Parts: sequence; C-alpha cells; structure tokens
Amino acid sequence: MAADDTAGWDAISAALRRLYPDVEPAHWAAVIPFAFGGPDPIDGTSAYAVGGPDGYWHLVTYGFSDLYDKVSDDPNWSGFGFELTMRVMRDGSDEPPLWAANFMGNAAKYVFQTGRGFAVGHHVDANGPIMLGSETALSAIVFVEDPELGTIDTPNGKVQFLQMVGITRDELDAIREWDSESFSTLLAARDPLCITDLRRTSVLDDPRMAAQVREGIDRDGSSMGVLLLPIAGAEVRDSDLWITLSALGVQPLLRGLTGRLRHGVSLGLSGRTTEHGVPVSLVPGQESSWVHSDDGITLTLTEEQITGLLNQLPVHRGVYQFSWLPNVTIEVLPQDIADPSGEVTSTVG
Repeated sequence: MAADDTAGWDAISAALRRLYPDVEPAHWAAVIPFAFGGPDPIDGTSAYAVGGPDGYWHLVTYGFSDLYDKVSDDPNWSGFGFELTMRVMRDGSDEPPLWAANFMGNAAKYVFQTGRGFAVGHHVDANGPIMLGSETALSAIVFVEDPELGTIDTPNGKVQFLQMVGITRDELDAIREWDSESFSTLLAARDPLCITDLRRTSVLDDPRMAAQVREGIDRDGSSMGVLLLPIAGAEVRDSDLWITLSALGVQPLLRGLTGRLRHGVSLGLSGRTTEHGVPVSLVPGQESSWVHSDDGITLTLTEEQITGLLNQLPVHRGVYQFSWLPNVTIEVLPQDIADPSGEVTSTVG
C-alpha cells in the first residue's frame, strides 16, 4: 500500500468541498490510521458547522470505504460501500459534538468486528440516550441516505453516505411494526435534512403523524421479515420443540405476529449466536405443525395460536407451555441492557 495513495479519501473530501466550498471543518484523526495498523477503525471524522450558532453540525466519517488502495473484492463498491454521516443541532455551541463522533466510532467497531455493514432502513437500539449522560428522549438510530451527499463514484468504487438519525423509543417501535423507509419518509417530510435534535420529543406526539403511522401499519403490516435478537433460537428436546428468547425479544415477537403472520407472511427469529438453537421461522396456517430442516425449524401457527400468544405470552423470565400450543415450550430469559459504552445499566425480565 502506497502511503501517498489517497484516492478514496480525496474523493470523499471533494464531495464535501462541493457541498461546503467555504467551510473549514473540525477534524478528529486516528493517531495511526487503521489501514496502517492502528487500533481505531475510523481513520478520521470531519465536522462541518452549517448555518451559524442556530444551525447544525454535519459529521462525516473516513474509514468504512477503501481510502487508499483498492482492498475490497467487489469491483463496484469501495470497502463496505458506505461512510457514515450525522447532522446534529448546534444549540449555539461552537464546539463540535464529540459524543456524536464517539457514537459513530462505536458503530465502526461493530462493523469491523462482525463484518456486517449498515444499509438504508437499518436501525439500532442504543438501549439508552444516544448522548451518554443526557436527558434526551432519543435512544435509537435509523439509517437513511444522506439527503445531500447521496452516493458518489470513487476510483475504488461507489460510496454511499448513510446518515444516522436519532429517534425515540416509540418511533423505533413504530419502525419495527411497520417499515423503516416508510417511517423515515414521514420524518423527512417534517425535516428534509433529518437533523438529530437532542431536545425534540417523539413525532408520534403529533396526532396527525400518529394516525398516519397507524394507518400504514394496519395497511402494510411489518417489513421486518427476520428478528435478529441477542438471544433467540429453537431446538428439539424429547420430541418437543423448545424455543428460547430473551425478555427483550418478547415484544418484538408479538409485534411481528401482528405485523407479519396476520398479514399472511412469515416471521423469522434468529439469535446472534447458536448457543440457544437454530433459527426458527413462524408461518401462518390452518393446522399447527413444526418441521426441522438444514435451514432451521419452521413452526406453523393457527390464528387461534397467534391470538393466544398475543394475549398470554409474558415478558418475564420463565418456562411457558400452553394447552392450545401442544408439544411446544417457550423459555424467556432475562437480558442485561448496556449503554453505548458497554456498561450494564439494567436487566429486563
């Protein structure tokens, strides 16, 4: 790798100069770039002050794409294919929001440790305020395409700028019940730049917005075909089906039964590890049954069983069996909640 080959970096900087020709950004740089053996996955993050003290900061990462030589195998995309951005209200401050840069850095550690990238429509539960120590109601992130930077061509392939947008708990629940991109479209109608404002309350406090979301949920159901949970899985024990999930996964499961199975489509449950069994796919049908295959386990639920789970499956730890769901056991385990720094703050279940 040539130390002076910065074609990918230069392409990102050129896109930002086109957007902000007269703005000199603040910049955080890794002491030793990741590409040259440094520990920080992000080589740098720039923050542009836009619109004066009452404007916002526009943060952009350098590090998810191929900044130097072409490394990724995909000839069409550079690196993971994206860089992260975030727009944060300035609130009169002349200091760029270090917390936001740290938040983006934590996202980078996840991507580089797991090899899983982000895409438009993805969402992340921060399990607490996105700015540690603050009283903000924003506790999750949804990803949209940056409305001004979009996607660019670089010598190393395309790079899409994914903007992280802070959302509230009930907004995250609405996304899970409905559709991330549809909900984000409603957010963009209120604020085309999707600026993260730590002071704002939920958009669902607006009765008109809440009615639009409810109408969309009732009309479309949920687009979340698979729930990837920290704890989830299924296995066969003594000819019975044993499904395990965490207490934190019960509500998403119940929302999925309404938003998926009651709309005639399947819902998958998968854990981040195989410790608790293989993935399970829940499908609606006229007769209850389950089948084990190489891909996992498929459990067919009748409308009566769907209604039973909606009404009777507790959110608390325990082992549950129901007369109307024979030969199936559901175990709910407690789950620790950690803040963005990794510190356990509470236990659910």
